[in-house]
Amino acid sequence: MLVTAAIGMCLAPVTNVHFIYYAMSLLGIGLLACAGGVLNQLFEQDIDRMMSRTKNRPLVNDAISHNLAIYIVCVFLILGSTT
Repeated sequence: MLVTAAIGMCLAPVTNVHFIYYAMSLLGIGLLACAGGVLNQLFEQDIDRMMSRTKNRPLVNDAISHNLAIYIVCVFLILGSTT
């Protein structure tokens, strides 16, 4: 996702944009993607327990609590949408 966004930014016809704007945009996209990944693990925890590929995820093994995962999602959503 980040590679695609970076390539799109490089191919855009705008030439007078500072590098910091590109970096902050990629940071925001990355944080929002991370929030989506954590939400996916929250929603599909029952399915992840049954699959051999996903049975060792932190939420499945109770290494991270549901409340902490929701907190992480909120922080990533806020930071990602404000960068």
